[in-house]
Amino acid sequence: AEVAREFRDAIGPLVANDMLAGVLAQFPWSFRNTAANRDYLVEIVQRTPDVDWFVEFRHRGWIVPVVGDLLRENGIGYVSVDEPDLPGLVPPVAKATTPVAYIRLHGRNSDAWWGGGASRYDYLYTREELEPWARKIVNLAGSVREAYVFFNNCHDSKAPANAAMMRELIMSLPGAAVV
Repeated sequence: AEVAREFRDAIGPLVANDMLAGVLAQFPWSFRNTAANRDYLVEIVQRTPDVDWFVEFRHRGWIVPVVGDLLRENGIGYVSVDEPDLPGLVPPVAKATTPVAYIRLHGRNSDAWWGGGASRYDYLYTREELEPWARKIVNLAGSVREAYVFFNNCHDSKAPANAAMMRELIMSLPGAAVV
């Protein structure tokens, strides 16, 4: 309870000035889908009722209908991710559990993924790799109020290059709008 209060106090100025779109809770691959961990997610939200939460799972075990229902019922946004296609990691599913979609593209550096550190995100997407995501994002954006897309392949400025490429791809699709 004390940590939640301190956290809420720390972000208070952002909330008060309408400068916080939400808070990302990114969990490691070791954070598994258990009853205790599902309760923990709900508790986080209940302790900060004026904050929008988005949860990013790394373990595939979270990608089941009951978790989607839990997130929707508690107003927790699901973070759609792109990461390497490795056993146990979350597949590239584009979905939203709140009126705000949140998409994070981490890169697909399979060789460095389990080693951790900055090299995990040392990856430059190709146009062909981003095209399916551009379509997913446009489709998803049509069903939500807002959609945020973040590139986390931040090593050597690859994220801005891929963000520019994604913007171009999205703008080439019918019904797309980028701000």
